Amino acid sequence: MAAADDPTEIGVDFLQCTICHDTFKEPKILIPCLHTFCKICLKECVATEEPVGYLSCPICRQEVQLTQNGVERLRDNSFVASLVAAVQDHIKIGENPMQILCSRCDAGAVAACRCVECAEFLCQGCESAHRRLKSTNGHTRLTIDELQTGQHDDKLRRKKTPQCEVHPGKTVRLFCTTCQVLICRVCAGTNHQEPTHQHAELGQAAAERKKLIKDLIKRCQRQVHNLHKHEKILSKMEPYLEQNEEKAKSEVTKNMKRLIDIIQQEETVMHNAITQAAEQQRKKLQDKLDVKQTSLASTKTTCDFATALAREGDIFELLTFSKDIEQRLRSIAEQSSTDPDADLTKVAVQYDSLKLQLKSEFPKNAKYRMSHKELKEIAGSSDKSVTTAGLLEPMRQRSRSWSPPVAVRPPEDLPLQHGQSVADIVWHLMGR
Repeated sequence: MAAADDPTEIGVDFLQCTICHDTFKEPKILIPCLHTFCKICLKECVATEEPVGYLSCPICRQEVQLTQNGVERLRDNSFVASLVAAVQDHIKIGENPMQILCSRCDAGAVAACRCVECAEFLCQGCESAHRRLKSTNGHTRLTIDELQTGQHDDKLRRKKTPQCEVHPGKTVRLFCTTCQVLICRVCAGTNHQEPTHQHAELGQAAAERKKLIKDLIKRCQRQVHNLHKHEKILSKMEPYLEQNEEKAKSEVTKNMKRLIDIIQQEETVMHNAITQAAEQQRKKLQDKLDVKQTSLASTKTTCDFATALAREGDIFELLTFSKDIEQRLRSIAEQSSTDPDADLTKVAVQYDSLKLQLKSEFPKNAKYRMSHKELKEIAGSSDKSVTTAGLLEPMRQRSRSWSPPVAVRPPEDLPLQHGQSVADIVWHLMGR
């Protein structure tokens, strides 16, 4: 089992759609945010979207423009689909090998082996024919018994060399580094012709792109750390706002008692004004927290996908997504991040409406907010309860005394959820 704090491993939830919370079925990936969902789930989302022709990502809310064919034309996430298929094949091999049928014949024969190069299960008859064909007699074939040992799990994900999208029937052989796409030999001599376009062998290009992606992942992980830190700070600030709200109301009440003959009728009005102002601040605070949580989830899922692709993806998958994932990782790494503003906890007490009535002993306006020092304290107290006593002093000195508020324990910090390797996912789903 992978270490819980290893951010490079894949979690079980990596293979689950965040809409239906089930294993991906026909996964589609949204560009450029790189979030993946089941095709049918996205179709249901599109049915409720306004305006028509756009899809708002269910995770980060980024808008994706759809073509005339809608969700059907979104890019298939072949990488995730192959992981899901590998897990399902692994479960069948481990639990019900007799349910694995031949991929070639229509007779429904039970598979006896798997061709690594063709990524297909073959029965005895098809395996014999496969061995006799000149084009496939050199392929590696693994029996079901060999696959059950678990020593060949990595070969369950090997796939056929992909075909060129522009020239059907032609196998991709090169990577155009200018356009960052896989190309065949025909492409290399036509619309990707040198010297205007630069070409690279697949292995070399994959190695270079993997190194680039890994470097960007390190930068983006720092963004994950910052977003997580800001999320924790914002989640702890509401108790301070609530205490400041109550403190402001308390001062108003005390001043009302001193000026009861003049301002008693204004007390309720001012309480309502403070409550409304605090509600507005609370909404702002919640909005800020929602934004940070959304950014954190979006950034983390992107990093998870990039990490999984860099670690588990074959060269074709890596090169297929490298351009989009590089752009996404760069956009995350270069994002500016502002620290939470302590003014989110500010509640102002305004006595202006009373000035026309009062000729003397008019109270001064007061503002309650946490200090920068206190903000730093909660930022550094991830594993300790934070006491709000002493944090809620008004910004001006007052001679009147008051009792310190009760200590409030903020929500426990939740660690970032890291997952397991693909093999661990298999055992988890098999209930072993």
